[in-house]
Amino acid sequence: THAFQASGLGLDSISEETYPLPVLGPRLKTILRDVLDGRGFVLLRGFPVERYTMEQTAIAYLAIGSYLGSFCSQNAAGHLLGHVRDTGADIKKPKTRFYQTNRGLEYHTDSCDIVGLICLKRSKSGGESRIVSSVSVYNEMMKQRPDLAAQLFHSFPTDRRGEVPEGGKPWFDVPVFNWYAGQL
Repeated sequence: THAFQASGLGLDSISEETYPLPVLGPRLKTILRDVLDGRGFVLLRGFPVERYTMEQTAIAYLAIGSYLGSFCSQNAAGHLLGHVRDTGADIKKPKTRFYQTNRGLEYHTDSCDIVGLICLKRSKSGGESRIVSSVSVYNEMMKQRPDLAAQLFHSFPTDRRGEVPEGGKPWFDVPVFNWYAGQL
């Protein structure tokens, strides 16, 4: 992490080449196969966040992520990382995002293939994460209501909740499911 900091490169330059992980890297490639072709998720424990500054943690976290895929901005400002914390924001205001409140997030999809979370500070209460296999949901829908499953491949308007890029609309259209390289 210190070597990458000293390089002067930006966070968007983190890659397997700029941040080699000779021991962990091969294990991360095995994890990637499990995420893509196996159970669909993995829980990694033991990252020593207390040893590092927030910047160093971000660098190390993105380095791990670079072995699992490419980065995707999290908001209209182009941030690669976003913080999920209660800022006291009011969800009734149209620009407030759910992750800025103390309200529990409902099941939702993120517009990417792999999502990662790292806990910097454990909350006194709340903060639980729940996951559901979208492939399992799809398979069950195909059994019970294939007509509805087919509709999830059509675009749905999704509220940007104030995260509108310059010149953009306050929503974007995205399907829940799509096929890519033979995979859902």
